[in-house]
Amino acid sequence: MLADAAASLDGRRLILPFKKTDTRPNNSDSAERVDIGLCCMGMESSIAMQDDMGYNSLFALIEAKRGRTEADFASAYAQLFTYSEKIYFYQIDRRFVWGIVCCGTIVNACLFSNYNVHASPDMDMSEPAGRREFVRLLVGWSLCERNRLGYDQTITFNHELGCYEVMVPQKDNPTKHTTYYCNDSVVAAQREFGRHCRCLLATKEKPTARVPDGEKLKHTVVIKDSWTVYTHPRDNDDQQDDEDNNTETAQRDMLFKWPEDGFVPVEDARNEVRLLKKIKDGLSGMEELDKTYPEIEDGGWVYQPLALETGNNESVIDSTREIIGGLDEETRK
Repeated sequence: MLADAAASLDGRRLILPFKKTDTRPNNSDSAERVDIGLCCMGMESSIAMQDDMGYNSLFALIEAKRGRTEADFASAYAQLFTYSEKIYFYQIDRRFVWGIVCCGTIVNACLFSNYNVHASPDMDMSEPAGRREFVRLLVGWSLCERNRLGYDQTITFNHELGCYEVMVPQKDNPTKHTTYYCNDSVVAAQREFGRHCRCLLATKEKPTARVPDGEKLKHTVVIKDSWTVYTHPRDNDDQQDDEDNNTETAQRDMLFKWPEDGFVPVEDARNEVRLLKKIKDGLSGMEELDKTYPEIEDGGWVYQPLALETGNNESVIDSTREIIGGLDEETRK
């Protein structure tokens, strides 16, 4: 199922439900039960409910409640929060997660990122307009670019080799990439909000044949894949107004956003690539400390291509901004 789902993420795809509902995913180590799961399948697949739901093959989750009270909505969102954490853990190529809340006849599409959650306006399934919007959502998922589904386009599953290919920006030229091969990790992302981090065991050496199931590649490097919240203070006038008002909200109010496209905050204290380069340069020539500390081989900001299928060469750091770009800054917070 994992290979089939990954294969369907380029170009057009079918969005299909799993057969079992209100069930515990196959590879789950908890008692949590998912109401409805959706997966991505290739256009050649049969239009039928799918078997073997697992967190490694889930594209989106649906949490349904009979009622439509505020408590029903709150409970549904809370459950999706928990499920999103599991998807990050089991899918090494996920950047954000989609979900659907259904309470009574009201449906909301939800985008769970590592720094915010966005929900669509109500889609009332008892009204033609609501049903039309829901169909538009499904069609959009079926035709959109891979990164709009929440997948990292620099991490792809190679079916012939049976492992992942990871494109890491070259240290000396971030516009180019070095390809590494990976089928194991020592740290998996598993958070609902904040800094996500994975540590993948990888090698530059391309396998000459398909890696047998259960066999691990002999790794030579550890790829640290992390993404976090970046905060930019508001302008001085706003800050002065806050000081005058002296409100608790003003003291903690920050705009959460990624660096602007094309802007690499080299001096940012959280720039781990810069820190590792500093360590490597500082230890150069000290043979007695060789292999004692981690040394950077490649690394840099990862930019997601906007539309590989359409030949668009533009790229962004945070592809969720391309989805919610129509929202004003106040609404995004």
